[in-house]
Amino acid sequence: DAEIRRFHTILKPQLKTIKSDLHIVKKSFRDAVLKFLQQLKFHPDITLRSLSFRLNFNEFYKVSYTSKSTA
Repeated sequence: DAEIRRFHTILKPQLKTIKSDLHIVKKSFRDAVLKFLQQLKFHPDITLRSLSFRLNFNEFYKVSYTSKSTA
């Protein structure tokens, strides 16, 4: 009973904070990877353009070509 109260009063709010922080980090990482892949796609060096394909071979990170360019 005391353990359940401890969970609800201390641990549950901490878990919510951690989950929120993790979501922010996840979005930041995804945005950085998408930006990197976008830049690689249009790089003049063919080796780097092919690196873009190899890094995203299964198209997990969808690169949007309609978004504004960040060169």
